[in-house]
Amino acid sequence: MTYLHDTTAQFFNDDSGAVTVDWVVLTAALVGLGLATMAVVSGGVEDLSGDMDTQLVSQEIVTEFGSSVFGITNDQIVSWHHGDTWLDSTVSAWSDPSQISDADLIAHYNSVAATVIAQNPGDITSGHYHNAIDHMGAAEEAMRQRGIPIPEAGINYQTAYNNYQGT
Repeated sequence: MTYLHDTTAQFFNDDSGAVTVDWVVLTAALVGLGLATMAVVSGGVEDLSGDMDTQLVSQEIVTEFGSSVFGITNDQIVSWHHGDTWLDSTVSAWSDPSQISDADLIAHYNSVAATVIAQNPGDITSGHYHNAIDHMGAAEEAMRQRGIPIPEAGINYQTAYNNYQGT
């Protein structure tokens, strides 16, 4: 025969559900920490996302290349990474004798002309050939603006450009 006293004592001594209670308390604490962290961080994330939105909306996407200082049009810029801005800033810098000496400008022109004349397949594949044609055009214009005669390098910008268009 079981007495009420024994049943009550047995109930209070039974600890088989204690682990479940511990996990419920730990899980509630983790959820609380997550909510507290979210409350603290959410303002900064909203500000950052607003700044990113403003920057992306105001960013201008250039979809057209080249009406430069010396008349190169969209289809005359050869290298994919060159455009109006590059050409104008390069010609401007190279037209200034304090930025580059006459001898250095002529040496650069002769160097890029040699790359174009060689038509090395490795240069064509890597983009050095296309780059050299654009550099020839910029150097020729800078030399014109400075009154430097364009060297006889075996090729000039217009010929190099026309040859490139034929390939």
